[in-house]
Parts: sequence; structure tokens; C-alpha cells
Amino acid sequence: LAVYCRGRSLLVENECEPIPQEGISRLYEPFYRPDESRNRSTGGNGLGLYITDTVLRLLELDYSFMPMKSPDGMRFTITF
Repeated sequence: LAVYCRGRSLLVENECEPIPQEGISRLYEPFYRPDESRNRSTGGNGLGLYITDTVLRLLELDYSFMPMKSPDGMRFTITF
């Protein structure tokens, strides 16, 4: 996990299996988990990105959540 600022953006990068583009839009639904093997007892309740999306929309901040190619993973970017 890496967290850093670049210009007017805050970036959070996580090395993991990238999520296919068609699955990213569902990530902001409450209680959605792309990994069917995960549940409350194994970690996560499916609310993190839902809450993040709600707060950033209220603050009218632009953001993106995109796959990275090198290294493989996901990058969340908030632009101020």
C-alpha cells in the first residue's frame, strides 16, 4: 500500500489483482464485495467505497479508481 500526493491529487495505490473495468462501477454499491469468498468474518463489510463515494460526492471532489499495470493493482485518486 502506498499513499502520496502529486500536485493537487491524493493517490492511494494497492498491489493486488486488478478489478476488471466492467466491475468497478458496482464497487460503490453498499455491501457489494467482488470477492465472493470474503464476508464479515473474513474481513470487510462492503461499505468502504460506498461511504467514500458518498462523502466525496457531498464535498464535490473528483475521484477515480482505476487498475494499474506496473505493478499490478488498483489506484484511487482524489483531486482537490
